[in-house]
Amino acid sequence: MMLKNITLIAIFTNIVYGATFICSKEDIEETRCLGPKDCVYQNPNNCNTYIFCALDENGENPGPVVYPCEAGLKWNDRAKMCDWPANATC
Repeated sequence: MMLKNITLIAIFTNIVYGATFICSKEDIEETRCLGPKDCVYQNPNNCNTYIFCALDENGENPGPVVYPCEAGLKWNDRAKMCDWPANATC
């Protein structure tokens, strides 16, 4: 039951926060999102999450997917990773 609730929260978060973020087509065309720090962005609505712009199964139409940081961490956009709050850029 707990896993089901977490999954529902993750889906809801993706709908609410991801829908308002526009992925940069230029960034995706330049990097193809192949590197670990490519196409990853700070979530402007929530410092406890970050946005990864993923391509669809055809390698087109980038769309935002919201991922949570681990408990106690916040997004550090300079390092492109979840980090201690003192290091966060959000």
